[in-house]
Amino acid sequence: MNWLLYKKTLFVLFLILTLPLIIVSQEDNSQYADVLVESFYSGTNSNFTEFYGGSLSNFPVAIRPDIILEANENYFLSLPPASYVVLGFTDNEIIDYPNQNDIFIKENGCNNEKAEVWVSTNGKDFTFFGIVDDCDNNSLDLASINYTQPVRFIKIVGLDLKGASPGFDVVNVRGLPNSNISFDIKDEIDSISIYLKEFSKINSDLDTVEFIIPEVFFKNNTSELLPDSKLLLNKLSAFLVTNKKLKIKIIENANNKKENENLIKKQVEAVREYFISKGVKKSKIIYKGNENKGAARHN
Repeated sequence: MNWLLYKKTLFVLFLILTLPLIIVSQEDNSQYADVLVESFYSGTNSNFTEFYGGSLSNFPVAIRPDIILEANENYFLSLPPASYVVLGFTDNEIIDYPNQNDIFIKENGCNNEKAEVWVSTNGKDFTFFGIVDDCDNNSLDLASINYTQPVRFIKIVGLDLKGASPGFDVVNVRGLPNSNISFDIKDEIDSISIYLKEFSKINSDLDTVEFIIPEVFFKNNTSELLPDSKLLLNKLSAFLVTNKKLKIKIIENANNKKENENLIKKQVEAVREYFISKGVKKSKIIYKGNENKGAARHN
């Protein structure tokens, strides 16, 4: 096999895995609904002829329904009975992630105010998701309705006139960690499989792919993998499971090595354990400490 081509391949794989995570880590707002698709004020609160809400220090007052978009924390929108908003996600989507809730709707206060929540992939066909209230239940699990499609639109409908600003008070809407996928990271996840499959066809003699752990894979100064990191590792794990002869060599990031060797060891182990949890056999994983135990190497 051409050694120069192999080195280039490792570098490209490193870039594919690293650059999107740098982009995503800088987009702190990517999990929030960021566009108002539709809104309707029912008029069931006769004191107002249009949408109202406010802030903690000034309410209820007339307010724009789009005030609740993105990472808003300062204002809320009250939804009296039959009033609703349809919110969309332009740079992300929400999927069902096992054993956790997927969507969080932040409400202001605790007055047993309730609202219906509906979800949609295309913005036209909505499925009833459940009822949220401001005291006990602000998040819902897509598995509860067996919804397997990505959620790109959410409809919230007010059900009552409780509270000092009557109706369900929406602050913001977001996808929860693990369930939220940025479109940037989604494109890169798909590209990893395509790239590796095409490369393995051309280079059938490749027996080991090297994986340099990106610095941005973990929470600051810990060995805890970030949700977006797991999404990328899931795709790489699936490829390794499918390609039974291919092995992976985990390499610590050289930029971190001098700073905290103990932490680096824990991070390598975290990646190794995650691969194993996804079905990759231990014998297919090469890392510092077992490099000379029969694992194939390229020199």
